[in-house]
Amino acid sequence: MDKSISEDLSAKLNVVFAKANDGDQHDVIVIPVFEDDNDFGSQALNDGITDLREGAPNFKAKPGQVLSAPAKHLGFSKRVVLLGMGKASEMSRKTARKIGKTLYGATSGLGFEEAHLMARVPSDLDNSDNVYAEIANSAYAASYKFDRLKNDPPAKPDDPAKFETLTVLTDDVEPMEQVFAHYNAVAKGTVWARDLGNTPANMLYPVAYANHIKAVMDKVDGVSTHIITAAEMEQLGMEAALTVARGSENDACMVVMEYDGTGGDPNATHVGLVGKGVTMDTGGYSLKPGASMPEMKMDMAGSAAVVGAMRSLAEQGAKAKVTAIVGLVENDVSGKAYYPGDVIGSMAGKTIEVGNTDAEGRLVLADAMTHLQREYKPDVMMDMATLTGAAMMATGYNRSAIFTPHDGLAQEFSDAGERTEELVWRMPLDQVHTDAMKGKNADLSNMGNIRVSGASTAAAFLQEFVEGDTKWIHVDIAGPAIPASGIASGYGTALINDWVTENYSVSQPAQP
Repeated sequence: MDKSISEDLSAKLNVVFAKANDGDQHDVIVIPVFEDDNDFGSQALNDGITDLREGAPNFKAKPGQVLSAPAKHLGFSKRVVLLGMGKASEMSRKTARKIGKTLYGATSGLGFEEAHLMARVPSDLDNSDNVYAEIANSAYAASYKFDRLKNDPPAKPDDPAKFETLTVLTDDVEPMEQVFAHYNAVAKGTVWARDLGNTPANMLYPVAYANHIKAVMDKVDGVSTHIITAAEMEQLGMEAALTVARGSENDACMVVMEYDGTGGDPNATHVGLVGKGVTMDTGGYSLKPGASMPEMKMDMAGSAAVVGAMRSLAEQGAKAKVTAIVGLVENDVSGKAYYPGDVIGSMAGKTIEVGNTDAEGRLVLADAMTHLQREYKPDVMMDMATLTGAAMMATGYNRSAIFTPHDGLAQEFSDAGERTEELVWRMPLDQVHTDAMKGKNADLSNMGNIRVSGASTAAAFLQEFVEGDTKWIHVDIAGPAIPASGIASGYGTALINDWVTENYSVSQPAQP
């Protein structure tokens, strides 16, 4: 079996924009229907849609409702899908995302390769380019399917065609294409993060992961990528991260990505991103239960979100200065692995008593944070990690837990979460949590001396590695990044992208 990591993304829907021409024939026509607008441009179309709706009285054109039927009597398609849009005056990006997801579900099972979406614009629909671009982008994201490791079954003559292309029919193609490209950069970053999270650990081990990041990022304009090898990590004094990797036959490494879309503006806020990339976490000698082990290939989801965000920021041409680092290791068991009770060093010079070898992510992040601050000197720094089960127990699968001593940063992330629907919840970071991380035989312990507040004590440990006046926020994504489905969600890419572009662009561009 080929163990190379594919650069192809697992969302396959092709989205194009074209002008509508009278008399065009379509296999599938998707017609948006608004609750408060029933004029479809021609009497024949009005009559045909009225007939369809009379036969389906439960279709009220609520957002995301669909009505699919043969459409021979409409004269220009084989199949018609009425797509509920709700009230035009109440349209939002959140509603458009819901509609796009429903659109893909309604058209992908019809047995046609292409569907055409008629971009109707009633008088009270504001920002119609944004609405239809978001619907199309959401349909693209909904086409995600991680099946690349399966063998395709033999084709049969009567197999239905696969839905491959969504064509949006609009009178003004270019503006809608531009907005779509902006939205789709984020969607593609998220899809990449999902692919990384779903790739098995025997393929996505640290060095292979690092080489894959570099191969992809080298094709993205404006991003400079550098791999820090295990030997270089040793020279830098990254003992904490290297200790975690000691039990594995696969070397640790880190990847640094630099992007500056500010034109060198000296007044730009320099944003630093740090991602945990534990490509397989057995727990080490503090071994995880067997049933929990398979999903631990996704313990690198924080790093995936960071690299996905860096890609999306660059492809959007974001007017921000961002440097990111991801620490890539395996936490394994062997005769070389570290033990509970060991005392180890760190790049920051602080000694750490190992209370639990399954509290490894914070050790990797500590060295990554130190290197980022000392070498690149960001003004504000965020770290993202699937760090604790305690965070998941507190916030569930639909929110990440955020920790910061800065009220402004907490508000920025809360607002970004609302805009992207990647929700967050601020958790306490108090002196009691800091005190709990003091070691008996070292400066710090990687396990708190209290049996509760595990997410907060983990954050307090990381806070010990924040230097100078760097503003910092920690995002624990254990719940939403590894959902109950066991399929990586890509959570975090859109959140980071929105946080950076909305708060740290040198000149706020008009966001679509």
